[in-house]
Amino acid sequence: MAAARVVAAAAAVTATVISSGHPNLSVVGTWEYGTNLTFTFAATGSGTYQVSTVFMAGATRCSAADDGTITGGNGHFQGSINLHNLTDIPAGQCPSNTATARITIGIAASGASPSVNLVANAASNCSTCKPQTWTRQS
Repeated sequence: MAAARVVAAAAAVTATVISSGHPNLSVVGTWEYGTNLTFTFAATGSGTYQVSTVFMAGATRCSAADDGTITGGNGHFQGSINLHNLTDIPAGQCPSNTATARITIGIAASGASPSVNLVANAASNCSTCKPQTWTRQS
């Protein structure tokens, strides 16, 4: 039996600002990780954000509209993210979430490339639950 490959498909964030004063230390907008994962954060209240995720499951483009929630502001955020198993998915289908992970993000003074860290329990077998660098798309 092949080992399952689980990836984060939405995010909750904790960020550390390198310096203050940059006009875009908000998490709001679209962020990309690699070529197949896109996270979009939208404000849902004061200091609360919803995460939507778009990812590839084989040749199928999948999206998860309410994939996590984060809180924070001024470059400091924390929350949780759903994990999706991308192994052995029937053609044309998108996987449901299999677990959740905690995520931390440090938005640099440039506001362009946050440091991201996903932490899941060991049983989730999450291949993307590790330090990452995302790129702001909008």
